[in-house]
Amino acid sequence: MNTKSVRCGLFSLAAMLCIQLDAYAAQYQQFGDLEVHYVVVNTSFLSPQVANTYGITRGKHRAIVNISILDTSNDPVGVPRKAVVSGRSRDLISSQELEFREIREQSSIYYIADFKFLNAEHHRFEISLIPDADAPPLLLKFEQKVYVD
Repeated sequence: MNTKSVRCGLFSLAAMLCIQLDAYAAQYQQFGDLEVHYVVVNTSFLSPQVANTYGITRGKHRAIVNISILDTSNDPVGVPRKAVVSGRSRDLISSQELEFREIREQSSIYYIADFKFLNAEHHRFEISLIPDADAPPLLLKFEQKVYVD
């Protein structure tokens, strides 16, 4: 895949996630000077090209969780922060480990993981973030109902 295609894919994914973030306004948790933003998106919203670029399997019963961390200590808008991210998703019956991949686009850093779900299923997410090796992990917990598109 050429550089132009990869850039187009990155731009498309970032744009799609920004649109979704607007739809789920202010989905974040504050940890001191760090804002941890999160969103869950059905993979059917991704174009086949974007999904292929990131190795994401599209499907009506698949979604991605996207995490980004902004450090607001010196800039109120926030500066992207790198971290080690891991976690799991639980529904009423089962639990899935989430395998996060780091995505970098220009100055942005975000982490995505895909998971399977059933229609109208309620998921509980527990995400561990380690933005500083010398500090204890941050624990992000949130819940979201996911639907087949």
